[in-house]
Formats: sequence, structure tokens, C-alpha cells
Amino acid sequence: MPTPLAPHSPSAIIAAAIPHRPSTSSMPPVNRPLRLILLAVLALLAAALLWLVFGVLHSLFYATSAAGALLAPLLINAVGVRWTLVLVGSLLPVLAVFSHASLTRIDVGPTDPHRLELLESIPIFAPLSPPVLEQLATRLTLVHAPAGEEIIRLGDHGDRFYVVDSGEVEIVVDGDETRREGPGSYFGEVALLRDVPRTATVRAASDVHLFALDRDDFLPAVTGHAGSAQAAEAVIGSRLGVSTV
Repeated sequence: MPTPLAPHSPSAIIAAAIPHRPSTSSMPPVNRPLRLILLAVLALLAAALLWLVFGVLHSLFYATSAAGALLAPLLINAVGVRWTLVLVGSLLPVLAVFSHASLTRIDVGPTDPHRLELLESIPIFAPLSPPVLEQLATRLTLVHAPAGEEIIRLGDHGDRFYVVDSGEVEIVVDGDETRREGPGSYFGEVALLRDVPRTATVRAASDVHLFALDRDDFLPAVTGHAGSAQAAEAVIGSRLGVSTV
């Protein structure tokens, strides 16, 4: 088993459930004060980001107002009041035409609602807002593994989080199968959240279809949301018998 990170590491605090049940004696107790401090820091960062966004919006508003006050007399003097109104009024329709393709892509949701249902059924993702879940659903990659194929291997670098869509997988630790998991189960989060090598081998017990979420999409969603972080604490507490109170 890999050595857990130091208690001051944020990724060691925001850890999710693992696909097997190691000995709880090897796991350090949850440092509740440090976890609360981390959540408070995340809340402050979110508030600071919100203030920054509103500051930029207000600055743009005043800048465009000033630009309009300077340009309007010049346009009126050059082309007259009527054509000035025509030119100014045509700006928004022209911008709408050129940005139509980009706006349409933003509104396109996931093609398969089943992906959303899978994510919503996972406690770690359940607290996330619908727009974030929809974005994660579009990032899921379908993976097929025939029976007997290793999906992840003990000691390998972790780069993906997996959700079983159909079929069964077997969890193997030190060469011994510990249990099997079916549709709706998930694995791979420990290596991502704790930044450690894989803690178990997961092999396809039958032909399996999975959805994979890359590290760069998984980590910001889980560690950047206080509710998701708390859900991760609750999951690991229930799996390892560690109190989160």
C-alpha cells in the first residue's frame, strides 16, 4: 500500500472512496480542523473570484460608456444623427450573427441522458450543480474492456476516473480478488485525489463498458466544490469506518 500524504496536503484531505477496503489501521484519522480550514479557504477564494468578475464587469460598463460619450459626437458630426443611430443599433445584430455558432455549442447538452444519471448517482458528484454535471457528462469517454483485461493496475500512475456502465469488474489486491462490482460502481478516484499510484488492480470480470473521466476534468470539479468535498469525506468515512464528525 502507498504511504498516505502528509496531513497538510489538500489532496490528502479531499479524498474519495477507494474500490477496495484496506486495513483502517494503516490510514491516518481525518484532521477535522484542517478540513474546515481548507473549506473556509475555498469559500474565500470563490468569493474573491466573484468580486473580481463583478469588478471586471463594472469596469467594462464604465469604459464602454466613456467610449460612447467620446465617439457619439464624432459620429454625429460625420454622418448625422440618423445614420449614427443606425450604426449603433446594428452592432448587436452583427455580433449575434457572428457569435451564433459559439452560442449554439454552449447550449448543446449531452447526447445521452444516461451519462447524467450515472454521475448523479455517485455521491461525490451529486452535490454539483446541473451545468457542471452536464459539462462532466460531455467529457466522459466510452471505454470497452473484454473479459480478463486489466483496466488499471496496482502501482500505475492514475490518469482517469472510471464508472461501470455495464458488465462486472473484479478488484484485485496483492493477487487476491476482494470483490466484484457491477453497473453504477466507480473506481480510480484515490490515485487522482491523493496523487499516489493505483492502490489496486481492477480487471474486467466480463465484457465491460465503462465511462472514463480524465484527471484534468475530475479534479477541478471535486476539489473546487465544498459540497463535493464534504461528500467525498462522507464516502471515505463510510468505506473505512473513519468518523467525519
